Amino acid sequence: MKRILTLSFAFILFSINLFASSGDTLTIRVHNRTHMNYYGSFDQKAKFPSGDTSFRKAWLYFTIGCPDNGCSQWDYTTKIFIRRPTGKLDTLGKEIKEDVELARYITPYAGGSQKDFSRLFRMDVTDYLPLLKDSVEIRLFYEGYSDGFAVTTDFQLIKGTPTRKSIAVENVYSGYF
Repeated sequence: MKRILTLSFAFILFSINLFASSGDTLTIRVHNRTHMNYYGSFDQKAKFPSGDTSFRKAWLYFTIGCPDNGCSQWDYTTKIFIRRPTGKLDTLGKEIKEDVELARYITPYAGGSQKDFSRLFRMDVTDYLPLLKDSVEIRLFYEGYSDGFAVTTDFQLIKGTPTRKSIAVENVYSGYF
């Protein structure tokens, strides 16, 4: 029974990708082996399609691996944010941005890993499509205190009619428990 369920699940996952032809899928690379080597933010702007194009699905592909000098020995939290402009200015006249968290990942204890260590994760970010248009700033945040990891972020947008329309994206929680 377990094998039948596993095979059925695999078939469903495989068949979902059959409905998108190659011309219907747009891939946008934002970070390309960004070396997270200190505690802090690694920001990158990317050009997404305008809001005129309709997408039915959006995936975030998060690839983490070792930089050339090897991976960190410790586990650290990494976060991926969309930096949304608020339309407000700070006291220096600089635009204030709100960070909307897309994903969070805890790095492995990887000090003993080979330099070719790499893992790919796929996350559904379809509900964030209203924020993924025009010029978008994506932030990787690394909470490590030692030389860390190399990260690549790719967004895959599949054209079509959405199964439901996202009407708003709001932060309901920020921080830790």
